[in-house]
Amino acid sequence: MSPQSPKKAKKRAEGANSNVFSMFEQAQIQEFKEAFTIMDQNRDGFIDKSDLRDTFAALGRVNVKQEEIDEMLKEAPGPVNFTVFLTMFGEKLKGADPEETILNAFKVFDPEATGILKKDYVTDMLTTQADRFSPEESPKKAKKRAEGANSNVFSMFEQAQIQEFKEAFTIMDQNRDGFIDKSDLRDTFAALGRVNVKQEEIDEMLKEAPGPVNFTVFLTMFGEKLKGADPEETILNAFKVFDPEATGILKKDYVTDMLTTQADRFSPEEMEQMFLAFPPDVAGNLDYKNLVYIITHGEDKDQE
Repeated sequence: MSPQSPKKAKKRAEGANSNVFSMFEQAQIQEFKEAFTIMDQNRDGFIDKSDLRDTFAALGRVNVKQEEIDEMLKEAPGPVNFTVFLTMFGEKLKGADPEETILNAFKVFDPEATGILKKDYVTDMLTTQADRFSPEESPKKAKKRAEGANSNVFSMFEQAQIQEFKEAFTIMDQNRDGFIDKSDLRDTFAALGRVNVKQEEIDEMLKEAPGPVNFTVFLTMFGEKLKGADPEETILNAFKVFDPEATGILKKDYVTDMLTTQADRFSPEEMEQMFLAFPPDVAGNLDYKNLVYIITHGEDKDQE
């Protein structure tokens, strides 16, 4: 891969979003994301052979043939992140009615087409993954709850915006359990070098949440505050979460780790090109305000 400027990297990402993500409504993207989360057993943001084997093991199928695993992944051009997953499977389901869509999701785990799954597995899947069911919810009540949530918060945003929020959520969900809690916030600050964050500060950040902060709650809490902001302001606000003193500075090593290991990952070449375009100082500090300007305006700044 040849080195890409920040502007080219941005265009590449926007191109990917404008293709596959424009095919679906916000609620559909969230449904696909929940299916992806269930199959991503090790929570690394990718579905690989190990994830598929673990998923089948959870269904009681411990002797799945390697050929069967290979067959499921053969269409993928590379590692299966969420964008690739959506590209591979989304078109096959697009236009299907809700009943057919849900049936197809279950059929992934029922290759013999018996129409049967173990109660314990279904219970575990619906109460521990994605938008979790409570023990008391009936199917009808749960369906209304899900429809209500989708019609409210997910209808506020475009598909590309939802994906951006999901990437921010993934970065903060340090233990990959699908929720942001006090431990996640403390670990996130520790990754920034702030190891003595006061408990009051952690509590303050979560006090608006009505309960455990899954992605839907996260979107509800923070999305309205960012909705309507231009791209530069949106990215600045994301960085400011990790810079509570508003210094405008983050450590180069942390920014590198965040952009190369989370969500839609930067390649080493892209990171090198970015730091060539805007190098950190001798102490390894990065002025993220100027970095955000470069990301959102490209080379225009140099031409002013």
